[in-house]
Amino acid sequence: MMVRGTICLLAFGAMAAPAQTLEGRVLDISGAVVPRAEVILTAANGQRTEAVVSGADGGYKVAGLAAGRYNVEVRQPGFAPLRQAVQVDAANQAPVNLTLLMGRISETVTVVGQRKPTPADTSRTPQRIRVGGNVQASRLLDMPKPQYPQQLQDAGIEGVVLLEGVIAREGNLLSLHSLNSLVHADLTRAAMDAVRNWRYQPTLLNGQPVEVITTITVNFKLAP
Repeated sequence: MMVRGTICLLAFGAMAAPAQTLEGRVLDISGAVVPRAEVILTAANGQRTEAVVSGADGGYKVAGLAAGRYNVEVRQPGFAPLRQAVQVDAANQAPVNLTLLMGRISETVTVVGQRKPTPADTSRTPQRIRVGGNVQASRLLDMPKPQYPQQLQDAGIEGVVLLEGVIAREGNLLSLHSLNSLVHADLTRAAMDAVRNWRYQPTLLNGQPVEVITTITVNFKLAP
């Protein structure tokens, strides 16, 4: 006896994963929107990069993305560059707001001391210290100058002190500390004693004073 049967084959077509969208707003630390900020999105594997500019409402939107991890960079003059990682997938569709911090400012001051007289036939060549950095004089209101310790002048000791601090909303300096350790400790101490008394015109963001990080270079050098 012959048994006849029917076999049904079901074909399942492979479905492409739906494209994802990353969107949100670019803000400053006061919560106000930042228009015309450049938003650069790079896939974690480096195979795709997209760039958009935030609109008048601070909004940005990047569509047609594959799910995965991306690195976001935001650039806008006057603000510190923002870099952060985001995960883009169907389970996470909430807007991603990007908050920019204020950019750094810097000051440079040179303190010149008198070199101890030496014989004319000395073989010692005075070392010259090259000074770099940016002077934002328009923000600095009162700048007591550091005093060059006399014993270091007599010993022919020069050096550059690098300091970092936070300009408070009131214009005084907070959290002042040294960034370099190879310079003579007495030069660091002299620089910090003076710089602690500096006073600034506070940085304003949307009309309101905000804290901002500053780097200060104090260059102790001897006259030729």
